[in-house]
Parts: sequence; C-alpha cells; structure tokens
Amino acid sequence: MEYTKRMPDVTDALSSQDARSNQDGVPASDVKKTWLSDILHNKTGLMVEDLLVNRVVARAMLEQAGMEVEEAINGGEAVEKVQEKHTS
Repeated sequence: MEYTKRMPDVTDALSSQDARSNQDGVPASDVKKTWLSDILHNKTGLMVEDLLVNRVVARAMLEQAGMEVEEAINGGEAVEKVQEKHTS
C-alpha cells in the first residue's frame, strides 16, 4: 500500500525545524532541549498511559531530558504507586 508515501516523514519535519535557529544562532531544537532539560533533569515523574507505544516514546523523550520515569498503565495503578511511595 502506498499510504505511507503520502504522509510526511517525521524526521524531515524535525530536520527542517533544526535548520531554523534563534537570534543567537542556536538551532531551535537545541533551545527547546536546553530549557526542558533544565526543568526535568533529576526529577521523577509518574507517567500514566495505557498504550505501550505511547509509553515507549514518552519515556524516551523524558529520559533524554534527564528525568526518571515511573510508569502506570491506568489510574488505579497510578494511585497505588503514589500511595506506596508516600507510605514508605
């Protein structure tokens, strides 16, 4: 099926964004990584998501920014994890 050929490639979109830069000449993607990394570095977060592919992508992005990620696949599991963390 030729469906995928009609869809824009994500890497092409990111590459074109990288080509743009801010006033200091720093690529726009590096600026985003810098402020996001500053906020998330050495932080721990609980990600609640039922779809595996979303968890994999989100975890990779958050860990790349320096965040420690815990996962839950639904709200009930998330509540249990929060309760465990605060009672231990």
